[in-house]
Amino acid sequence: MIYTHAFQMLYLVLIIVMIWHRPQHSSDDPRIVVDLERDDYFYVRAVVTGYALMLLVDDLETLFRRRIQFFESFWNSYNLGSNLLMVGGLLT
Repeated sequence: MIYTHAFQMLYLVLIIVMIWHRPQHSSDDPRIVVDLERDDYFYVRAVVTGYALMLLVDDLETLFRRRIQFFESFWNSYNLGSNLLMVGGLLT
């Protein structure tokens, strides 16, 4: 459980970093963005998206493995729905 909580905490920190440190456009030309910030943002977003996809695949694998028993717990459906929303939001 320690590893699971550590990975979830890392995921939460990366989401916060991704939201707070978005690349800022210069006031003269909105297309020009500082390259270092854009590159860092790209890598953080790629890691967060990959992690969200990994969680979604894990939920789908559990769904296919357990079938009907998957929906006996509210939290399984909740996690599947929240992971679908997170991946959908990150990919748009």
